[in-house]
Amino acid sequence: MFVRNPGGNGGALTLLAGRSVFLNDSLITDNGDVTIIANSQHPQLVASQRGAGRASIRLRAGTTLGAGTGDVLFEANGGDIYLGSGSNIVAGRVDLRARNGSSGALERGANSQITVSQGVTRQSSLLTSFSGALSR
Repeated sequence: MFVRNPGGNGGALTLLAGRSVFLNDSLITDNGDVTIIANSQHPQLVASQRGAGRASIRLRAGTTLGAGTGDVLFEANGGDIYLGSGSNIVAGRVDLRARNGSSGALERGANSQITVSQGVTRQSSLLTSFSGALSR
């Protein structure tokens, strides 16, 4: 999926899920921000239609989330964040968190990479398993 603006930076993209978000292909935003929230409490989501189970945000192996200079926020409320083997995130800043003090796992498969120009913030309640690269 491409979010492009021929006259400048792409627009921001927000994905809210009642349970989980699976990115099975690459997402490029032309410097637009990306916000992905799993187990969102947004008022427009119907709680009774939420699937049972733990929330997760998953990037499929080999995919790229390219926000350029835009920021990326992953929020897995009561769930886990997993970057598949060989997956890449390129962004100005990356913020990885759970909500309301919930804990979860942040896992990165072999050869996965996060490349940022400004920094990575990880909420302390996210347990971390790294086997890939982080560069700035």
